[in-house]
Order: sequence, then C-alpha cells, then structure tokens
Amino acid sequence: GCLFFPIFYKKRDDLYKYLIKNNLDVSKYYYRDTSNMKIFKTLKTKCKNSKRLCDEVIVLPTYPSYSKEQVMNNIIAIKKYFIKLNKWKY
Repeated sequence: GCLFFPIFYKKRDDLYKYLIKNNLDVSKYYYRDTSNMKIFKTLKTKCKNSKRLCDEVIVLPTYPSYSKEQVMNNIIAIKKYFIKLNKWKY
C-alpha cells in the first residue's frame, strides 16, 4: 500500500515551513528536478511534470503505525493554514 499522501500546492515551501514549525511529520517529495540530470539531457522535451513534482509536492505519512491522532493533527494544521490565508473552501 501507499505509505504517503501527496499534496500539490504551488506555494509548497510556505506550507512546508508552517507545518514543520508546528512540529508535524511531513516531507518534501522531491528535493531536485530529476529532469535536469545529465542522463536526461538528450531528451528533446522538457519534463514539466518532474519540475512540478519537485516544486509543488509535500507528503503526509499514512503508514500503519501512524496514529489517528497524528493524522488529525496534520489535517487540522493544514486547515488552519488555509483558513489563515482565507483560501479554505468547504
């Protein structure tokens, strides 16, 4: 099964910093754009999805030992972040 839940957000670094500041267990999905690696230089197209993954995805843990309380803490913190930005839609 999947052990992480990905979230796409264009201002990922802002959300990531907020969640880390609030002691939540999150991580960035990719730390560098793999399409810029030497092995891909011969491709005639840009890998725009690779760049988007690199720039926009954070992942929340969902592994079996992760408690419901920890999941709820993540959800509540993310909701608070978007309410603060006035971007929460019900």
